[in-house]
Amino acid sequence: MLTSAADPVTSGPGGIAGSAVRSSSASSAPARGRVPGGPQRSPHQLADLESLPEEVRKVLEALRPAHISEVAAAVAGGDMSMQYEMDSGFAAAFASVLTCALVLGRGSPRPAAQLWEFDWRAAGAELEPAEDFVAALLRVAARLARGGKLEDGVGKALWREMNRLPELWSGAPGAAAPCDCDRLPGLERLRRCIRAIAVLAAPR
Repeated sequence: MLTSAADPVTSGPGGIAGSAVRSSSASSAPARGRVPGGPQRSPHQLADLESLPEEVRKVLEALRPAHISEVAAAVAGGDMSMQYEMDSGFAAAFASVLTCALVLGRGSPRPAAQLWEFDWRAAGAELEPAEDFVAALLRVAARLARGGKLEDGVGKALWREMNRLPELWSGAPGAAAPCDCDRLPGLERLRRCIRAIAVLAAPR
């Protein structure tokens, strides 16, 4: 069982702290304005994007407020059958992605995403406003890329949840997960972003 930041999920060539992403230089990327088809970003947000390693930046650029709204709407409506597939790998992945997203986006520790006690509606509500949540994730990524650290409790909560489902969180940033997260495109986009930010947060 993976239980610490030294485990394969957070270290080693194939883990979260893989050297391939870190070797990418943010300074080598061309200057960017509005991403084609993407939202208009503030100068501060553009500066945050420019501070990221190239592979991480590509993943964060692809996340739209509409993706966050899609995830929030999926757990806010009256039909909860998708989320309560208690034996489903999709439900477990959904809860884990939500938990890790809130740990990073809200900067506060969360309990493990156990399906029998997970509060879907409360978690979905914390994703709103979607524009603010996307901006919060970008700020966290930029701070980490500039040498910042996660608070101790936040980091421990993140690694604990990722180590609980290593098959969901291993692999290169931007790579598809070996589960069916893409049943909800916004969920898979969010998972990739959290995975990319975790690369920056991993112990060095």
